[in-house]
Amino acid sequence: MKDFHADLLVDPTDSTGFAAPELDANGDGLLTNASNGNQYPVRAGVAVFVNGALPKQPSPGSVDAAQANPVAGNAMPGAGDWSFSREWDEHFDTGNERTWGYTVQERFEQLLMECQVSEDDLRTMTILDAGCGNGSLTNLVARKCATVVGIDFSSSVHGANRQGKETGAQFVQGDLLAPPLAAGSFDLIFSIGVLHHTPDTRRAFDAVAKLVKPGGKMYVWLYRRPENFLGRCVKVPIYDGLRWVISRLSAKGQDRAVGAYARLVHGLHSLRRGGAPVPLREYVISAYDDLACRWRYYHHPIEVARWFHENGFSAPTLSHWDNPYGFGVVATRVPAAATPGISYGDGVKLWDPDQTLLGRLHKD
Repeated sequence: MKDFHADLLVDPTDSTGFAAPELDANGDGLLTNASNGNQYPVRAGVAVFVNGALPKQPSPGSVDAAQANPVAGNAMPGAGDWSFSREWDEHFDTGNERTWGYTVQERFEQLLMECQVSEDDLRTMTILDAGCGNGSLTNLVARKCATVVGIDFSSSVHGANRQGKETGAQFVQGDLLAPPLAAGSFDLIFSIGVLHHTPDTRRAFDAVAKLVKPGGKMYVWLYRRPENFLGRCVKVPIYDGLRWVISRLSAKGQDRAVGAYARLVHGLHSLRRGGAPVPLREYVISAYDDLACRWRYYHHPIEVARWFHENGFSAPTLSHWDNPYGFGVVATRVPAAATPGISYGDGVKLWDPDQTLLGRLHKD
């Protein structure tokens, strides 16, 4: 049985830690908050902190009886109402070996480059994959480092846990708006293409940032709004409109819409290129991300740099700029007392909205 790191878990309602649970041979057990009596189930080694993820009428005193408690500030529906579970179920069912066109080894090499760490650095780190999806990258990182936790809102964590087999990765089903993890516990956190799919990207960013140790690093990859007119004023509005409708269909309706879209795009690419280099199953998985997600927001590196600064991080580094869909940013949790911008020095600034006419005009 894999190691179970109960010391990293907390009750998301009050941040109280748990004693190590007694797990049976299947890895099932209970996490109990001694201060308020809240109980959360552990299923085959996966701690579950999601509303509605368990049977509605469990037998008293069983693991099923530990219904996930309402999470403070949780704006998401229950796991049965919304998640990326269907996307990752498709990934597991089709035996897909790539994610977004990359092998897991390529994604691992990208991670090292973008987080500015070496493989040797990982060996002594406690790491969090915040929004681990299918868990393939989490499991590979686990083979290189001391402790790694993968958290996701979807049921994919259970498949990821099974896929991990001999690795030391621990998976948690929980909400990044109120993560059930102890503050200041991780040397490195990476969140790739996830925070913009929560109801509030900034709130999720702030919640995850608190989990980084002083001196630790945090890397995020987010969607950016297209810079050209066609993408910004035509493509994005059309996709947002389709997503608004499709994300509210039944599960069967979503599957049909996603499948039809994937086949259409795959066919068009095949005609244009004389054969699509990417298998249809990869188009289907990607189409869930394009059309079935409830939330999808777009951001700018400058905006994210401010988030880092306000959470006590040093100036971030833009890790890449050549992706037409998004950008990566990494920063270290070393507070910068001031920036050479409007907050620097004591003199009146021309752009200060409270002190100068120019500033007031700019503010208005």
